[in-house]
Amino acid sequence: MKQNKLEKAKKAYEDALRIQNDSQTKQNLDTVNKALKEQQKQKDKNNKDNKNKKNKKIKMQKTKVIKKSKKIKIKTNLKKKKSKKNSQKRKNKVKKKKTKMLKNSKSQIRKNKILFQTWKRKNG
Repeated sequence: MKQNKLEKAKKAYEDALRIQNDSQTKQNLDTVNKALKEQQKQKDKNNKDNKNKKNKKIKMQKTKVIKKSKKIKIKTNLKKKKSKKNSQKRKNKVKKKKTKMLKNSKSQIRKNKILFQTWKRKNG
């Protein structure tokens, strides 16, 4: 709105200068031109600031997404590690059971041999 008034004033001073070349009118035109330039600078600065704010907001959103994805990766990695540990524990348990069964079967075989030998001696 203000710029529109300044534009009208600029046009009026330019028209007045065409009719009569006056130093006061020139000064007024220069003042209006300076005000227009100043407004344009302010407008450009505001646009730049708004653009920076938008970019900053977008960066923050991207950062949040990245952080969330990292958290998810960490959680999945932890789950994988836990499942690896659990599977390793299961494997160890199975190994222990097998070795225990093997030891038991070996000791049973020894006992059976001894029993057979004693029976053989008695009956033999």
